[in-house]
Amino acid sequence: MFNKELQTYRKIVGANLMFHREVYGVLRDLLVEHAPASFRFLDIACGDASASAAMLRTMAIGNYVGIDLSEASLRLAAREL
Repeated sequence: MFNKELQTYRKIVGANLMFHREVYGVLRDLLVEHAPASFRFLDIACGDASASAAMLRTMAIGNYVGIDLSEASLRLAAREL
């Protein structure tokens, strides 16, 4: 689905139907509280990485690695990051 219906998935995420904003808000709070300075972030099933990129832009991160099965999503993630 993620390779063939990427636009549909992006619309679902954009409309926050899977509660990405809330989940990434909780993740950001946890990272602020517990992550060491200049931490490394492994993003499994990163998709286009837009949610992670938006969250991590406000933090001191040392390294980011995104992994996804969708080649189309990884191309979008490369541009996003």
